[in-house]
Amino acid sequence: MTKRREIGFTLIRGFLAILIALLVATLLIFISAEGEGIGEKLEAAGEALKQLLIGPLFRMGKNGTSFELKRLADVFASMIPTIFTGLSVCVMFSANQFNLGSEGGCMLGAFAAGMVAVYLPMAAGVHAAVAVLIAGIVVAAVMLIPALLKAKMGVSEMVNSLMLNYIIMYIIKYLMSTHLADKSKGQIQSFPFMETAKIGPIVDNSIFTGAKLTWGFVIALIAVVIVAVFMYRTRWGYSIRMIGINQSFSMYSGMKVGAVVVLSQVLGGFLAGGPGVGKR
Repeated sequence: MTKRREIGFTLIRGFLAILIALLVATLLIFISAEGEGIGEKLEAAGEALKQLLIGPLFRMGKNGTSFELKRLADVFASMIPTIFTGLSVCVMFSANQFNLGSEGGCMLGAFAAGMVAVYLPMAAGVHAAVAVLIAGIVVAAVMLIPALLKAKMGVSEMVNSLMLNYIIMYIIKYLMSTHLADKSKGQIQSFPFMETAKIGPIVDNSIFTGAKLTWGFVIALIAVVIVAVFMYRTRWGYSIRMIGINQSFSMYSGMKVGAVVVLSQVLGGFLAGGPGVGKR
């Protein structure tokens, strides 16, 4: 019964969070909407909410509203970065480590995977897998910086990771604007990916023509299951959760708090590298 109540509370809490977010968004849209009277503002706000909630899945035009599978596939594709960064944050926050480096990890993972896809020729199938692995390892290695500073010197991982995001962003911008840019293009971009490095689409037919949904979505769902098993069915996951609940008790019970703190942030960094490869 307690477990059911906990699940019910979690669902209700999530629903209320979404509802409050929508109410706040509606209020802000209403305040900024064009129109002289309240009626015109309400109409404009309603149209904006319609585009926000229905527009991603339905084509709305003069001939009416129609559902499109391609749009649903694009929504699933857009979920890939959110799933991986969510998993990353969950692992780190479970250890009570407020590492905010997932944003920079996402950028760095995309950059590392892109460089593998451009400059390291490999066989089809293996190439994409190696790009995913390297992206995760690179981000995990970078997350060692705030992890070790917190474990060894007690430096706030929140401040460290926020600063690290900007360092990563500007280094990538510099490299992409100079040494790694394809100067034949009219915008800043890398050279084209090798075909062997691209993750193929899940469905490829006339209905889904142009859809961005790849097997990265399946990888993301598998990652959710693996992380859940790791966090709730292994002693390492138990250690991470216990340290997050009561670090002092965990230390006195014999757990290696410093090592687990580092482990949680390194694992979170590895997961944060996932969005860089999920949609290509």
